[in-house]
Amino acid sequence: EEGREPDLYGLKTEGAFRRRGLATQLIREVAKVYGKQGAQRLRLQVASDNIPAVELYRKLGFVTEEERAYYKTEEQ
Repeated sequence: EEGREPDLYGLKTEGAFRRRGLATQLIREVAKVYGKQGAQRLRLQVASDNIPAVELYRKLGFVTEEERAYYKTEEQ
């Protein structure tokens, strides 16, 4: 549906597979698929202290629009 803003949650690359471009490829493919479906934007959430992820998302053109308080429990 045109104008919708899909959300991307829970993307994680396991340690042995990091720095291979997998997350970049996945995010680009997700954006491409949603773009073909009429989405103009893709929203995601990331912990602000996850610097490698924040830098990756910035490199891919994402910008911070909103910051929310998020509290992890001991089980997370």
